[in-house]
Amino acid sequence: MPTIFTPRADWWLRGIGGALIAGLVLALGALYYYASPKFTRVGYAPAQPVPFSHSIHAGRLGLDCRYCHVHVEDSPHATVPPTQTCNNCHTLVRNTDPILSQVREGWDPDPRKADAKAPIPWKRVHRVPDFAYFNHAAHVKAGVDCTSCHGPIAQMDVVRHAEPLTMGWCLDCHRHPVSTEQKVNPPQSCQGCHR
Repeated sequence: MPTIFTPRADWWLRGIGGALIAGLVLALGALYYYASPKFTRVGYAPAQPVPFSHSIHAGRLGLDCRYCHVHVEDSPHATVPPTQTCNNCHTLVRNTDPILSQVREGWDPDPRKADAKAPIPWKRVHRVPDFAYFNHAAHVKAGVDCTSCHGPIAQMDVVRHAEPLTMGWCLDCHRHPVSTEQKVNPPQSCQGCHR
């Protein structure tokens, strides 16, 4: 029986077919990984060094997010509150509770002392990739509520990563901004977030 393809053409066809199959497998694997909660961190809720319940502080007590996250209106970062902020209340409230011992020990009311105490090593929950620029102040000033990105934070005993914070998720909001205090025109170009 005569051959249709030369041995060299057969080798190329097998190579191209194998490369296409390998490419498809890699593409499906990447899609699975980058769309999974492992990559988007949805549901991530690390145990913190000191148990902190937002449902008590922001929910039941009604503390405004800005009481603890003081720089959220004027800084690109929300910042983790300093230990002094915790002690504003906890020098009087539950001031002998052993759970809060690290809060009491990590703060010295005398700023003149040279041996500053180490801050509480909180574990970061929400993270935007390094290649993306996000400014908390710009969003807060535009009237974007904390729950839009952080979920029902005032109901969480343990903070968990509620939204994927992916590019597509952010662009959905930028394309259709809802319930903001001002009429805004958020950037949709690459330069808006990738600087």
